[in-house]
Formats: sequence, C-alpha cells, structure tokens
Amino acid sequence: MNFNEYQINAGKTAIYPNRSSNLVYTVLGLCGEVGEVAEKLEYLIVEAYDQFDEDEQLVMVDLHNALTDMIDSGRQAERLKKVIRDGNRSDTAVLIRAISKVNSKITPVFHDSFTKELGDILWYLSQAAWELGVKFADLAKWNLNKLAVRKEENKLHGSGDDR
Repeated sequence: MNFNEYQINAGKTAIYPNRSSNLVYTVLGLCGEVGEVAEKLEYLIVEAYDQFDEDEQLVMVDLHNALTDMIDSGRQAERLKKVIRDGNRSDTAVLIRAISKVNSKITPVFHDSFTKELGDILWYLSQAAWELGVKFADLAKWNLNKLAVRKEENKLHGSGDDR
C-alpha cells in the first residue's frame, strides 16, 4: 500500500463538519493523538522511575513536565475537537463559523510552510514506528483495519484505544 492509497482509504472514515475545509479539526485531532502518545510514554517513565539514580531522576523532571504539558494540551484539543464534531455546545455554530474564516486565510505561503511541518511530523512518526520495530506499511494496514471495524460497529467517534 502506498501513502496515496492509505490517505484515500482513511478518508472513508473521516466524519467531521466541513470536511475539505476544516484544517482546525484535523490539527486538534493530531494534537489529541500526540497527547495520548505522550501519556503512554509517561507511563513508561513512571514504571522505570525506581531504576533511575539521583542524577537521572533530576533530569527526568524536565521530560516529565514536557510530557505532562503535552498530555494536558492533547486533552484540551480532544475536548474542542468533539465540540466541533458533535455540536454539543450552544456556541458550536459560532465556532464552526470562525473556523471557516481561519480556513479562508490559508495562503500559498502558509500552505507551503504548513506542508513542511507535516513532513516533519511524518518523519517523527516513521522513526517512532522504527523504534518499535513497526514497518510503515504494516502500521497503515493495521490502522485501516482498526478504522474499518470501528466504522462497522459505529464506533468511529468516542474515546479509548479499544472501543
């Protein structure tokens, strides 16, 4: 499977307001997922903490603080993403209207700059998979299978890894 095939197939499970003109929603989702990954790494650090010597414990404080901030930001992003998707607040329409104004400001310069950052995210994603011994093609197939099951069970929306 190549990247274009993955993108097309993943798009079949993309259910959110104003698809194709809602960059904010996808970035909030990305931030939410990064928060979840940070939370999993934080768990490993907690599990290993009693093995750290005193110096290692001191330097791990910065990593812990950074991960905690990412976890909190990810949770905030997820909450806001769900407001956009589910319309469960009285000001959801206002928020969606504001998002359309944000999207109208996408210029070619912004597009190029943002695309470069997405490439950087892709690089880190590839290397995180590498660190776990996971091939990108396997990751893509696994993800599409997971999404297909969730779509079939009407569980695309929600929370948790094993819904």
